[in-house]
Amino acid sequence: MIRLLSISFICLSAFWSCRQEEITFSTKTNDLFFVQNQGASMPVLVEGNTSSDVLLLVVHGGPGSDALQTMNGSWMAPLESRYGVAYWDQRNAGSTQGGANHNVLRVATFADDLKKVVTVLKHRYGANRRIFLYSHSWGGCLSAAFLTQADNQLMVNGWINLDGATDFPLVDTESKAMQLRIGTAEKAAGRRVAEWTPILDYARANDPRTSPKISERFNDNAYKAIKLIEEINKPAKERTNDLRYSPNSLMSRLVNFYSVYAGTSLAAELFNTSFSGQLPRLNLPVLALFGKYDFVVPPAVGQDLLNRISSTDKRLVILNRSGHDPYLTEPDVVNEEIIRFIEHNR
Repeated sequence: MIRLLSISFICLSAFWSCRQEEITFSTKTNDLFFVQNQGASMPVLVEGNTSSDVLLLVVHGGPGSDALQTMNGSWMAPLESRYGVAYWDQRNAGSTQGGANHNVLRVATFADDLKKVVTVLKHRYGANRRIFLYSHSWGGCLSAAFLTQADNQLMVNGWINLDGATDFPLVDTESKAMQLRIGTAEKAAGRRVAEWTPILDYARANDPRTSPKISERFNDNAYKAIKLIEEINKPAKERTNDLRYSPNSLMSRLVNFYSVYAGTSLAAELFNTSFSGQLPRLNLPVLALFGKYDFVVPPAVGQDLLNRISSTDKRLVILNRSGHDPYLTEPDVVNEEIIRFIEHNR
């Protein structure tokens, strides 16, 4: 499988290298290329309106998830009609190639990858291209790691942080508090008592800051809690299963998702990762969008982000019918806020 992927990559690389001088801008761009950095060969699919001067760069969740299949869906159409949207699969995620790279699998490496992707986008589409980061979940941590380093924030024009984790210790403590608060109220109201009981029992008996393993259990319970909230909208559209960019995509995704954790110390690093102390360095425009019922990365994390950054152009939007994936449960509201934010900062 790895050999077949390598052959596929060589063919695609040759194809795109031949086309590099012929890049044209259009309202319906479909441009696939690979960015190489520190042992990883990462696909970037640019779709939408590259006639616009704006590129929206998706920094997906995980680690180990992907952008090309989980976020590249029909709900993105309003954004793609206005702007170019770059879907980047991070190292050890999605259809990225290059092996496990466990020796460099650290937050700092992911941040360096992001810097390389931004650099390549500017090279391909023009140095004056206005780039906005669109991060989700773990992507918020990755974006914070990139933006707080040196002068990296000058490379982009704004940051859209959708339920992004910028402080994992804070995520743990707020998730526990939220599970206890809402779970107790739901149980008292007689709603889904059997399902809430084990979540509440575990939260009362354990501290998520004790170990990564206990933190992961709280994370699992957070996803279970989201499913118990009746106020959350059901996803209006299913996720895409578009395999245009790789015939081996499904197997590649499964192998990558496993390899990002197996035999690595990344989970232990994330357990103590916090950018709260560095956030005051940020003075770029920031839009934070958080689901009211996101037990995974609670809204309090978004408020902490806005409290700490030095930006004067900042806004926190709470999505009242969403959990951890508002781009699926309230896509119209999310897209309207993103468009308003970008147009204000063009």
